[in-house]
Amino acid sequence: MELIKKVMGCLVFLVLACGPVVSKDLKSEDFYIGLDGQMRQMKFNKDFGHLIMKKNHPQTNIYVGYKIKDNLWIEIGRESTVTKTKETCVYAGQRVNGVAIPASVSPALYRTKVRAKGPHIDLVFSKKIFDGYSTRALGSVGLSAVTISCQRVLLQAGIPPVYNHPTRDMKKKSISLRLMGGIQHNFRNGIGIRGYLSFVNTGRMDIKSKDSGVKKLPVIPKVLPKDSFIVGIGFVVPF
Repeated sequence: MELIKKVMGCLVFLVLACGPVVSKDLKSEDFYIGLDGQMRQMKFNKDFGHLIMKKNHPQTNIYVGYKIKDNLWIEIGRESTVTKTKETCVYAGQRVNGVAIPASVSPALYRTKVRAKGPHIDLVFSKKIFDGYSTRALGSVGLSAVTISCQRVLLQAGIPPVYNHPTRDMKKKSISLRLMGGIQHNFRNGIGIRGYLSFVNTGRMDIKSKDSGVKKLPVIPKVLPKDSFIVGIGFVVPF
């Protein structure tokens, strides 16, 4: 949390420091929009969702940017994963959300859904790689208001199978640190193509559950996601 507060303070300072530049030299051609296709890898800690939660999630990222200076840009956007389901059969001794599956309910068939979404703001630093070419190295630091939601359904358990188990919905919102490194090339018409790798500090999120269909349960499990890594490629179009 202290690291995120420091990063947020640096972002505010830089935006305010660049305010006079923006107000004096505001030009429509310095605005741009971007649309990316991404793959987010969001693993979960062992014994806390690792077996039953889906790890890789395709997602989209749409953003608006402004070139404060030639080598300093600011971008505001929103990312959202495509919700996909996963079915997993878990046997006696294997652990789900920190609890070992007892022999009396083995095998247990789970169906899970995971989604991550939220807005983000980034300061992007760019530098030309070669003189005479519109190819730039990019690096950014920012914040993401991430919402991660997970749903876990126990479809059946034991032999003979028992059905109609409660659904567990888990959700968490958090401000997370974002870092990015990549390359962008702009063509003569101004349209650019960008490829990058991002890191989002989601590993500190502790997602507790809320159970539907049941008023009281002896244990409220937690899902502990690891940090997210995102690979993306997309287009940048000037206004």
